[in-house]
Amino acid sequence: MTKKPLVVALLLSLLFNACVVAGFCHQRYFPPSVTSVDAVSSVLGLSTRERAALVELRRSIFAGVGDLRKASAAPNAQLRRLVATRRADDPELTVALARIADERARIQVDAITRIIAFRDNLSLEAQQRFRRELERPGFLLSLFGVTGWGLPQAAR
Repeated sequence: MTKKPLVVALLLSLLFNACVVAGFCHQRYFPPSVTSVDAVSSVLGLSTRERAALVELRRSIFAGVGDLRKASAAPNAQLRRLVATRRADDPELTVALARIADERARIQVDAITRIIAFRDNLSLEAQQRFRRELERPGFLLSLFGVTGWGLPQAAR
């Protein structure tokens, strides 16, 4: 039997593995793309006033994320200590988890309230586009500028 098919298979395997590692490194070390205010404004057909409201929405959402980080630093540290030393059925562990979950839920309710207020202040046409875009996975992330997943490729 010749070694040529074996060498070809080995090279293909090596190439495949290199692509997998490259994909992992790209995903791990490069931040997600940022969806510009202009891209979201274009997709939703926002007026100048509505565009300014989008900028304010993003600012307030990111402020809420900062508040969550600050508010959860101490509870997360306590949780790490409990996980390191306690059993899974420890009531103190359950209380610590509930405290963290309650704070996250409060921030999420605040964010959703802001999104609904933003939506309600859009023109009827923009509201219709907003509702349609909500069907796209990742649109809310695009609204916040986190990634471009929710927008058509041409609008990014």
